[in-house]
Amino acid sequence: MSVEGTIQTKSKPREGTGQRMEVIKIIERSNRRRRYNWGTVALRTFRDEIYRPKAVLYPYSSTHVTPATVFGRDSVTFLDSDSLSIAKLQEAGLKTAHSDVRAFDPKGEKYDLMLFLQPELGTRHVIPHLTDKGYVLTNVGDYSAEELLFEVGGFALLGHMGWRTGKLSKNFDTILPLLRKSWEKYQQAREAFEKNGIDFEDVKRFFPSIDIVKTQDLRNILVLRKET
Repeated sequence: MSVEGTIQTKSKPREGTGQRMEVIKIIERSNRRRRYNWGTVALRTFRDEIYRPKAVLYPYSSTHVTPATVFGRDSVTFLDSDSLSIAKLQEAGLKTAHSDVRAFDPKGEKYDLMLFLQPELGTRHVIPHLTDKGYVLTNVGDYSAEELLFEVGGFALLGHMGWRTGKLSKNFDTILPLLRKSWEKYQQAREAFEKNGIDFEDVKRFFPSIDIVKTQDLRNILVLRKET
């Protein structure tokens, strides 16, 4: 995977807003056909019941435009290295950053919410750009929450939401032990792969936590906050 420099583009002027909103609708319809338009209700629950963010970063966004419809198109920066995805987002007048996450440079900008809904290379490359007391939303089963809680540190788990219902639960008795066990298995797998010269970050998406897969809906969204 090549590392590209960051090219940030803000949303276009308000001229043709109706046309760009139509582009957003087209993208959303396409995403729904691919069962890709997840999390709408959960994102609204977060916005209405927990926190209304001012600046949102969405790494590995592809063309998943739902966050812009929930948080506002001028509040969300879509970060992706895929040129075609970025072109579609720009056509819709959305804020984009065309970059590999490892080379992303927001020029000092900080974000009070980050979305890790389909991360490929984990959280550590961009998490330094999160504000103090900033929030993270991430899927169950992709190791993002585990990485933040048990390796990066300084994060607290606030709850988890059903991706369809948006129902917020603060019952940690089940989810926290599963996350800890998941992280232990992650570390074991990472060590085994790296002994053979393979970067586990490149293949970890094929090894979701077995315990969480059996016990939790993979499409649940975890809510975390940076405490230190």
